[in-house]
Parts: sequence; structure tokens; C-alpha cells
Amino acid sequence: MSDYTTIHDRPDHDGRSFRDLPPSVRAIVADSLPTRDRCLSVALCTLAGEVARSFDGDRVDDRGDYALGPVSEAVCAFDGYVSIRFALLVDDRYETANDRDAAILASDYLHASAYTAIGKTPISDRRALELYRTLVDGSTAIATGFFSLNPEIEAPATSRSDASRHPDVSLAETAAALGTTAVGATAETRSAIERYARSLTEALTATPSVRDEVRTAVVRTLSGSTDRWRADGSDDRNDVGHPDGTQPPMIDHLETARTAIESLRRGRDESAGSHERRDPIDRLERATRIPFEHVADVDG
Repeated sequence: MSDYTTIHDRPDHDGRSFRDLPPSVRAIVADSLPTRDRCLSVALCTLAGEVARSFDGDRVDDRGDYALGPVSEAVCAFDGYVSIRFALLVDDRYETANDRDAAILASDYLHASAYTAIGKTPISDRRALELYRTLVDGSTAIATGFFSLNPEIEAPATSRSDASRHPDVSLAETAAALGTTAVGATAETRSAIERYARSLTEALTATPSVRDEVRTAVVRTLSGSTDRWRADGSDDRNDVGHPDGTQPPMIDHLETARTAIESLRRGRDESAGSHERRDPIDRLERATRIPFEHVADVDG
């Protein structure tokens, strides 16, 4: 099972893969798949599983480590699906009718691929059914979000400014739920991690001028690929407000994410090594602080 090959690991992941697809569809599929170092949903899925294992180590399935491979593959495909569908609604990436038809086919292919990847997960039938239900719920939530972005219902620009309704928020919540479900986390752990994923993504989407580097920094922090750490142990809570004493919406979302972390800590088994520097929960915490240090007062 350790030889499981993901989309990203295939040597021909550069537009030459997916050979059974028409060239126009194949190109869109390959272009829409995010790279690992920039994919927030995959990072959330993987870390959610790691956190759940550290919290619920006595009850999670030993096969959870193997399960996270195909589940993160499903999340990656689902991310590509959401990216294409979002572009079809809010920008001119696919200008011609042929381009749009190809994009719809590409998104359908990726959506189906997400479910196919779930089917490859080495877990019990009951757990697999839970994963399918989670993905169905996520698909429904995202479809509802897309419906609200319909220009005939509401201007896309207005909808995109509402962080709670942005498709990326539902995508992140679904990714976290899939990660925790894959390893068999408790309902309490799953709920807290879902709230964290939702709030962290709302913080990103609530501030339009947050640059791509900030999102990448969040992913790097979650994945543990950055060694940055405050040597003095200081606690930067991004306590930046407006002159009238109010806070930007981003700050509220980050505080909600931290509240979810605290609820995780309260229910944690202390024998799980909660004081280790590389502990997964530390990455959850740092992702709400380090990437946002210089943007807390943006868009005020």
C-alpha cells in the first residue's frame, strides 16, 4: 500500500497524462490540479488525519496512514473540480463555447475521479461509506455555493466577498472531514477540525488583497515544510483593529479557528505527546498566526 501512486507522483503529470481524454479536456484537467506545496485542501486533509491520530490514538484504525494517500488524492481531484467550476462562473478563463464545454467535461471527470479515489481507500466498508457520504455532503454544499454565485441571482463580486459562502470554504471543510473520517476520529475531534478548517479558509477569503504568498505560507505551515518558529516564545495574536475599535473580519475568523484548536486541546489525551515541538496541533496554531502577521490590517 505504500506504493500507492497519486496524480502528483505520476511522471507524466504535465498535461500528457489522462491519455484517454480528448486533448482539450486533458489539458484543462492537468492545468487545474494543484501542486502539493500550494494546495490548501490537501494540506488540511492530511493534517486533519495526523491531528486525529494524535488525539484519538487508542481508537483510530491502524490503516489510517494508508487511507490518507487515496483520500488526499480524492481531495486533490475535488479541488480541481471546484477550481474549474468556479472559473466557469466568475471569470473569462474559458472564453469560447468549445472551451466551456471542455471545461465542463474536465470538471465532471475530476468530480468522478474523487469518488473513484475513495473507492481505493484501504478501509472497512463502513468507513468507506462514511467517506462517500462526506464527499456527497461536500458536493452538495459546494453546488449550493455555486448556485448563489449565479449572476442571474446575485452579482458574483458580491457573493465572493461573503467568505462564508465562498466554495473554497466548503472545500476546506470537506477536506478536513475526509481526513478525520479516513482515520476514524471521534465526532468531537472531527467537528473541531472542521470548524478550524472552515474558519481558517474564511480568514483567507475575507481579505481580497491577501496575496498568493500568504495562502502558500499557510499551506507550508500546515504541512510542516517551514522551520520558522518564534525563539522568544512570543505570542502574536494579530491584534490589529480599526481606529474605531472594530476588527477586520479576517481577525474574527482567525480567532474562531483558534477557539476550535482550544476545544481540541481540552479533549486531548495528554499521553499523546502534546508538548512536542513538531506536534500537529502546533502547526494548526501557527497557521493562524505566522502567515497573517503583516496582513491583519489590510482591507480595513
